[in-house]
Amino acid sequence: MPLFSVIIPTYNRADFLIRALDSVFAQEFTDYEVIVADDGSTDATAEMAARYGDRVRYFRQDNRGPGPARNLGIRQAQAEYITFLDSDDIWFPWTLRTFARVIADHNQPAFVAGTSVEFNDALPLLRGRPAALGCDRFADYYTIANGELLWIGGTCAVAIRADVLRSVGGFADRRIYMEDLDLWMKLGVAPGFVLVRTPALFGYWQQGQSAVSDLEACCRGGDFVIDQESTGRYPGGEDRKWQRLRILSVHLRPLSIACLERGRIGWGWRLFYRTLGWSVRLRRLKYIAAIPLLTIRFGPTSLFLRGEPRG
Repeated sequence: MPLFSVIIPTYNRADFLIRALDSVFAQEFTDYEVIVADDGSTDATAEMAARYGDRVRYFRQDNRGPGPARNLGIRQAQAEYITFLDSDDIWFPWTLRTFARVIADHNQPAFVAGTSVEFNDALPLLRGRPAALGCDRFADYYTIANGELLWIGGTCAVAIRADVLRSVGGFADRRIYMEDLDLWMKLGVAPGFVLVRTPALFGYWQQGQSAVSDLEACCRGGDFVIDQESTGRYPGGEDRKWQRLRILSVHLRPLSIACLERGRIGWGWRLFYRTLGWSVRLRRLKYIAAIPLLTIRFGPTSLFLRGEPRG
């Protein structure tokens, strides 16, 4: 059994897939398997994966979104820990070596997460040298709410013990944004969380996507995680509620403010209203006061003349 399963979900990004796979096969730590989870691509993705022969295990499903594609990979994974790399991002040569060291040093924690750097040109990143290892261990993921750093890197900077990941059902089996935050919350009480502050563990490619459509998709993801918390889907019960609310709020407050600043008034107020009780409980008085002021500054006279949520 390898230590790591590297799952690469992809959809119509055959050219980028080569760059991602090459960054995996450049790893200094080599005890891993590679799984490409093709989410119904219609380009040359299958042919690109086939170039690597038996070094890549390739699986395909109808197009359902990145969360279900990662779940396809999880079902096929054979390693002790599961990691993810999006097909348009890259790992550094030290990424798996860092994960392996942290896992050994911290007695096989359930969940390890790190940080990222953005890139337009991958070559300078891949030629760089890693910073010294710096990390913090917590009893579990929710415990980070007791400190100040509540935001971790995305799915490409995590290693999760396979048995724990399967026990919470993996990613939401639907096409949503914020599926990573939803998974982190489901993992909230799993024993052992390590945050790797340095070195950075993956390179994130900044894409030129539509800011408005991307923002609305994030808002719908925000709606989803609010629903999950409100219906008691996250672990920990009332004893851990304050920690859950603090973590969720640190992701949702900036989202509601971004909606107002971009004229999506309906979404901004929807997220604000649905989490108002959380903000009162957490004493986020500046945030509560800022929302009406931002609406006056950026929005129309009527709150719902534009940017109103649909569906």
